[in-house]
Amino acid sequence: MKSLKLEIAEGYCQCGCGGTTRIATRNNKIKGWIKGQHINYILGHNSKGVNHPMWKGGLRTYKKTKKGVLTVAHNHQREMSVKRGHPMPNYSLAILHELFMDCPVFNSLYDSWVASGYDTNLRPSFDRKDCTKPYTLDNLQLMTWADNKLKGRSELIKTRRTQVIMCDLEGKELQRFDSTKEAALVSGCHQSSITQVCQGKLFQTSGYKWKYGEKVQRKKDRSCYGR
Repeated sequence: MKSLKLEIAEGYCQCGCGGTTRIATRNNKIKGWIKGQHINYILGHNSKGVNHPMWKGGLRTYKKTKKGVLTVAHNHQREMSVKRGHPMPNYSLAILHELFMDCPVFNSLYDSWVASGYDTNLRPSFDRKDCTKPYTLDNLQLMTWADNKLKGRSELIKTRRTQVIMCDLEGKELQRFDSTKEAALVSGCHQSSITQVCQGKLFQTSGYKWKYGEKVQRKKDRSCYGR
């Protein structure tokens, strides 16, 4: 699947330099100007790069600015929403800029990232509080990229666990657990013994029978995959 085009807010040069563009005073079909609206590029800039003497890195440099970080984050959120089959974020890029450009938490994370020499692990990142729900303003929280990745992995492992059911010797269900590890902690039985009973290698352990229940995730689900 092709990546979605990086969305840059209207009024900014679409090459990604971060500069603002002027208002068109006339229509121009060749250049794509519409009278009364911002033009797409600063003079000398274009989608493939620029020849302007003030050019200093273009899109790569823009991605390291506050607006660039938020722009890349919003573009990633849109892309991942498509992959997960979720609705698009319920906020625009302009709203994301407005809400977080002066946000103390975002600025603190951003300043630490810059001070580190742009260490990827410290890059500001948006996480969904509930990974089963789409990107909405009330489901967003800020953290570093490394913390977001770690949280995502733990959520993915949790959703892929298989339930185990504790039964008495007559087969009557007593309790369900989300994993053999949880079952061992609560019941006091050895985790390996629980697994062996579930696999039919042992008849019982510590006076209980065990069997596998339903998988929490029966098919591939990308809702908690990727940030």
